[in-house]
Parts: sequence; C-alpha cells; structure tokens
Amino acid sequence: MIIYALFRRHELDNNYKIAIGQVTELTGPGAKSGADYGLNYIYQVDGKEYSGEISLNLCGIVTKREVKQYTLYKNFPVAYDTKSPSTSLIILSLESAERFKYKMPDSLYPCLRHIDCDYYINVKPEDYSK
Repeated sequence: MIIYALFRRHELDNNYKIAIGQVTELTGPGAKSGADYGLNYIYQVDGKEYSGEISLNLCGIVTKREVKQYTLYKNFPVAYDTKSPSTSLIILSLESAERFKYKMPDSLYPCLRHIDCDYYINVKPEDYSK
C-alpha cells in the first residue's frame, strides 16, 4: 500500500493539471492521521466530479472555527493527475503551490493565514488580527 501511495504521488508530481475545487466539509480530528482536522473537497475534470480529502493541523492560536470560516465552501486550486484524475491534492500552502508551480492569487492569502502553518509563523501577532 505504501508503494502504491508513493507511485501515485510520483504520478501526480509528473502528470498534473490544475482545476478549481471547493471545500465541502470540515471534519473532526483524524483518528488515522493524528491531524487536528480534515477538509473534504470536490473538483471537476472534463465534466466529471471527483472528491478528495486532506488532513491538517491547527497553526498557533488558530481555531477550527476560523479554519471553517476561511475554507468552507471556498474555492481553491487542486492539482490532479491527468492519468488518474481521482488522485489529487488541494493547494492550501505556499509550499504546495511551489510544488505545482502555481502562483497563489492574492485573494487566497487571508485563507492561508489560517491554514498554512509555514505562512502563519511568518506573521507577527499584531498583524494576525488584520
């Protein structure tokens, strides 16, 4: 199973396109992943709808309520494998945007402040409330 997951990741990294997806649900702590919460999302490829999920951890003083406010029913880029469109990764961090050579639009930066821990640690507490 681990080998298959590594293969899928390799395929995604080498055969991807970007679609726009929408976060549909914020789930509780991940029992399997140990993450603080999960996000479920949907996206379309050639008229067919696909879904995906990602497990994340809360950053600093960010609450699940804030994450929900800035992600639920919002649109985000999704990288999907052109050979297997059900394999995807929603782009929610500057690191994943760089991985897929995607220029994050300014409109998503307020959201990143609540979900991208690397982005969060570079923001001063007095700037965080803006």
